[in-house]
Amino acid sequence: MKHKKLLKKTSRALKFWGKSKTREERLKPVEKKEGFKPWIFAYNLVGGKVDGLLSLSIMKGVFGSLKKTLMQSRLRISLKAYVSLIILSSTIVFLASIFTSTVVFFQFLKMNFLMAFLSGIGTSLATVAVTFLIFYLYPRQAASSLKTKIESNMPFATSFMAVLSSAGVAPSKMFRALTVADGMDGISDEARIIVRNIDVFGQDLLTGVENVSRETVSKKLSNILEGYVTTIRTGGDIQGYLTIQAKQSIDDKRLSVKRFIDSLTMISEMYVTTIIVVPIMSAMLLSVMSLLSGVLSLNPLTMIYIMAFLFIPFANILLVLFIEMLSPQLKG
Repeated sequence: MKHKKLLKKTSRALKFWGKSKTREERLKPVEKKEGFKPWIFAYNLVGGKVDGLLSLSIMKGVFGSLKKTLMQSRLRISLKAYVSLIILSSTIVFLASIFTSTVVFFQFLKMNFLMAFLSGIGTSLATVAVTFLIFYLYPRQAASSLKTKIESNMPFATSFMAVLSSAGVAPSKMFRALTVADGMDGISDEARIIVRNIDVFGQDLLTGVENVSRETVSKKLSNILEGYVTTIRTGGDIQGYLTIQAKQSIDDKRLSVKRFIDSLTMISEMYVTTIIVVPIMSAMLLSVMSLLSGVLSLNPLTMIYIMAFLFIPFANILLVLFIEMLSPQLKG
């Protein structure tokens, strides 16, 4: 009985609070709160000084290509906001590094305060240089990753477009279908920008496609989109064009995979020679030299430990990165 009374009271309370809202309040869309964006925070702090900084000729040379790279990477960050983030991050890193380095040099390495402070400045400048380099190269890495995704999924996208075109689907609907298609990473992002150009900026289909063909990081996708626009404007067979591009993309992918498989033979020989034979032979040679001459400054067992726990893992990591670099066509 107690449970039933509790349920009744709860239901009445829910009905009361549900009815307390007006119709306008219930129909009002819920505003999603955006999360913290560090580049916006940085722009609000130092964005006013970025214009003057970017107007300098030396800064134009440093950040001249960064604007295009940011656009190609699809990070959706303006140049001013990103430069503000670089400046703020470098300043924070400099202040934190100079304090930490000075304390370490003065307290633990027993330097006098002046030498510790000067060493801290040098360390801080090096840290700032590394921080700047990381932020400067990150958009290029993001653009390169996007290019890999686009060109990896190019055969599937062109085949998808050819099938839709043969079914009589309108070009605008074809690009809208690309935005929600599975397995189209990278290309679906470019298709969304085409749809945005049409729906938000009021551009016609061909103008929207042309703009993306000029902005995209992938030269292959740019050529396909330019050919697509040219074929429509000249009244050509768009279905035949997309079919040819699909076959060409599949042949290119097949050829790239074949080249990678052939290169695996060379990589396997490098692995056997560098990571298996060399450490074993080195360990044997060090042991024999230590027994015969006894002139080695390091214990052979220590050298073996160095090879086993430092050289071999590091060589494996480098080899994995090398394979990753050679096999972008297998991603996606």
